[in-house]
Amino acid sequence: MKTAINRSTTETTTGLVHRTATHLTARNDSLVALEASLQRLDAYAQARGAVNLRIDAVQSALEAIDDMSSALSVDLMNATASAHAVTVDTLARDSATRFEATVGLLNGRLAERALFAGRAEAGPALRPAQQILDELQTVVAGAVSAADVETLAGAWFDDPAGFAAFAYLGGDAAPGIPVSDTDNVAVPVTAADPALRDTLKGLAMAALLDRGALAGLDAQRKDLAARAGQVLFAAGSDRTMLAASLGVVADRLDRIGTQGAAQRSGLEIARVGLIGVDPFASATRLQEAQRQLESVFAITARMSRLNLMDFLR
Repeated sequence: MKTAINRSTTETTTGLVHRTATHLTARNDSLVALEASLQRLDAYAQARGAVNLRIDAVQSALEAIDDMSSALSVDLMNATASAHAVTVDTLARDSATRFEATVGLLNGRLAERALFAGRAEAGPALRPAQQILDELQTVVAGAVSAADVETLAGAWFDDPAGFAAFAYLGGDAAPGIPVSDTDNVAVPVTAADPALRDTLKGLAMAALLDRGALAGLDAQRKDLAARAGQVLFAAGSDRTMLAASLGVVADRLDRIGTQGAAQRSGLEIARVGLIGVDPFASATRLQEAQRQLESVFAITARMSRLNLMDFLR
């Protein structure tokens, strides 16, 4: 009776048969195939969740970088209208601070994996900000005009032997990972992306002013600040496009997730069809087994109280 109650209780609460192998006999292979498919769909769902978390982290970093750069670009472009050299000095210090913060954001990590280092996700995407500025300061040493600084700095950032070889420590864009039977999805954003490289270029040009670039040449310092602002401003549209491309990937993941949920629902229905039980019949069996067990207990208790006088009566 206890065994029957346990079996009926399990079937009533789960809606599934107590022993699938005994219930299915020859159809057990079908159940194995269904459960393997369900496990595969669960793995894809976990992969989509991981990619979504990565996209969110990258988008948050890009948003912070854009906020810092957009506001600063306008102030820098307006530097030539100021009559005070101290204004440029203040903007230079602010630019150096924001350059360091931007490098920090691009060196961000999620679950011990670098966000902007591509395949080389074990280490940072960029060298420390001060090391990059040290190298760039050497590159522009001897420049006597804002145009010279912009040319030299621009060439270093664009030259594969410059920024890409010295400052960028990451690798190529990471490959896609399977998120369904037919889809691979990647987050192909690295710190070497032109939009981010140009942003760093504009910030670095202005930060060089904080290191004494064009010292004593107030007009040229204002001009360099304005040129740095223009570089930052021009990179703004590219940063927007970069963020939009991640939005497209996120939308695609949502569609794939919807399809995966529909597939899983269909497989669950098929699984219940194989090993499901009628809940009403199972509840009825449970009640009957409980009633029979109660009868056994009652009879046993009554027999245990029998004595000779009760028997003779």
